[in-house]
Amino acid sequence: MGSDHDPTLLAALKFCLSLFHGYLKKGLLDDSDESVRKMAAPFLPLLGQCLRLSGAAAVVTVAMRCMCTLLGWGLPVTAGFSQAVGQHMLMLMCRGGALVSTDNELVQACMKGLTSLFQLSIQRNEELIKRADQVADRSRKVSVREDLLPLSLDSCRALVSLLIASVTEVMTTFQSVSYQLIKIILEIKLIVPEIYDLVDKVLEQTIISHRKVST
Repeated sequence: MGSDHDPTLLAALKFCLSLFHGYLKKGLLDDSDESVRKMAAPFLPLLGQCLRLSGAAAVVTVAMRCMCTLLGWGLPVTAGFSQAVGQHMLMLMCRGGALVSTDNELVQACMKGLTSLFQLSIQRNEELIKRADQVADRSRKVSVREDLLPLSLDSCRALVSLLIASVTEVMTTFQSVSYQLIKIILEIKLIVPEIYDLVDKVLEQTIISHRKVST
């Protein structure tokens, strides 16, 4: 892709990605058309490379949005790809240190991306259960296999700890997006001690928010 800091390249890349995202957002591409799906699949690794462009938050954000939409199509991706992209999303989220970065658009895009990847891992887990001639009963909340998760167990713990430390900000600045990420983390039945702290913090913040509205 050339130099990460070439302004001409970055401007052209952002324009192309914005155009692509516009088509995706408006539903101008039929995700049920097999030929469209085959043409869209190769874009995922390219978008993954775009996420690694340092000093180009605007490009990374648009690339993340495109990726979230394509992942929602259920395009085939390897576990290795999910884990590499998921790890990079986590890195972008915590680049500000112990708390979630205040870069709203990029953080929201990362949260949406991780939510999409976790959802994909749930779908894969259910497919494996079905192949094993078991009933994929969502009410049972079957724990997702660790090797299917987009993050290692240690990285999942780091993500949960990050959300706990930043819960006040993420629950107020990007409430809907953070709720979706927290919800999907709970849905995969991650067995780590930090989960209980996260639930307590979310309940505490919810009560505080409710009190503020009531007064």
